[in-house]
Amino acid sequence: MKLLLVLSLVLGVTLGLPQPQNAVGIVRSEAEGPNADGSYSFDFETEDGVARNEAGALKDSETMGVNGGYSFTAPDGTVVVVTYESDERGFRPKVEIRRA
Repeated sequence: MKLLLVLSLVLGVTLGLPQPQNAVGIVRSEAEGPNADGSYSFDFETEDGVARNEAGALKDSETMGVNGGYSFTAPDGTVVVVTYESDERGFRPKVEIRRA
């Protein structure tokens, strides 16, 4: 009887959870690393137009330098493009907004 009660509770909680949205397919994906020298890179794009890229490498024994960016289209059609650098001087993003 207790087992039936527990199973009923688990089933009820599971059915009450939000269901995942339709998955978005990946149309391009490339990656390299991490390599022996600490460098790496990746780049991908999805069916809905989201794109992301990043590359990093050790600048010296204590500092990693990273450059990258991402872009997406907002619900109103605005395209947002963010590029960035990150190193010993901190994280420095640049944002470009292209109105629809």
